[in-house]
Order: sequence, then structure tokens, then C-alpha cells
Amino acid sequence: FLADPPLDPVISKTVEIGARGTAANDLSWSAAIYRTDLKDDILFISNPLATNAGVFDNVGDTRRQGFELTVGKKIGKLGLSARYSYLKATYESSFIIANEVNTEAADLNGDGEDDIQVRPGNRIPGLPESTLKIRADYDFSDKFSLGANVIYASSIFARGDENNADERGKVPGYTVVNLDARYRFTKNFEVFGRI
Repeated sequence: FLADPPLDPVISKTVEIGARGTAANDLSWSAAIYRTDLKDDILFISNPLATNAGVFDNVGDTRRQGFELTVGKKIGKLGLSARYSYLKATYESSFIIANEVNTEAADLNGDGEDDIQVRPGNRIPGLPESTLKIRADYDFSDKFSLGANVIYASSIFARGDENNADERGKVPGYTVVNLDARYRFTKNFEVFGRI
């Protein structure tokens, strides 16, 4: 890392509304929508002349907005839950950053270095639009339980594709399956494992 330039504070303004409850058949649910606007957001800017080097700098305004839905139910010793979230994370200011790896990079500043133009509405890299989490667990006794969850995340723009125009396209989505077990020796002591 290089020395960062003087950074302005990031100011966040968030609006969120939601509700949660339990249906007649003991199905718990929740729903929320939100919008967060950040002023003077900070981004890592790569140094085109060095590998894995760069600075953090203010790049203007960004927005994260979306919704989240959750349902869950306990059927005897079996617990089931699902959570879906949608996120639209965008830049809300125009800026030019140095970038030597983006296929759309060109010398936009006339300084001999390749740059990309980021415009309002471009998606922020590294943040999936959709995420789904599904979980099931079973209590064999008061002390022992087994569980599994599946996590799906949709495709993302890679870091370096802040203009969303790199010909190589997005990084594909992925799915992860986790298995876990817990044994409770006492109220205050338990052992767990996860694969």
C-alpha cells in the first residue's frame, strides 16, 4: 500500500422499513426494504505501475438498495428456514480511475496511463445482486443437533470492472453447502464442528 491521500469522511443516510410476525401455523416471517446513500464513499484504487499496490480515495456517491425476505418454521425437532436478499449497489457519481486490466481501458487523462470511466448506475464490483440461504437442522436430543445450509450467490462484477464493460464479463455465481454438528455439555459450554 501507498500513503492514502487526505480522505473525507463517508456520510451514510439510510431509510429502512420492515415487518415481521408469525402466521397461524407457526411460520415465522420477516420482510424489509432499504436504501442507503453514501456521500464521499471510499474505493481502493490500484497503482497501475505496481502489483498489489494502491491507495484508498474518495470517489463520490454510491447507493445500496434492496429487500430481504425470510421465512422459518419449526416442525417438532426439525428447523427449516430460508432467506432471500436482493441488492442493487451502484455508483452515483462519475469518476475516472487508472486501470490496466480492463479491456475497455484507454488513456482518458492524456497522461499515458490506461483509465476507465465510471458512470452513475454502474454496479459496484464484488457484491452479488441475489443471495439465497436455506437451512435445515435437527435436534436429536437437548444436547445434540445436526444441520446443513445451502448458500447461493449470483454473479458479480470483478474488482477492476467498475465500469461494468470488461469483455471478460462477470464472475459466475456460486453455491456452497455447509454441514454442522453441535454437542451441548452444559448450558454454557458446547462443542461444534463444520464442514
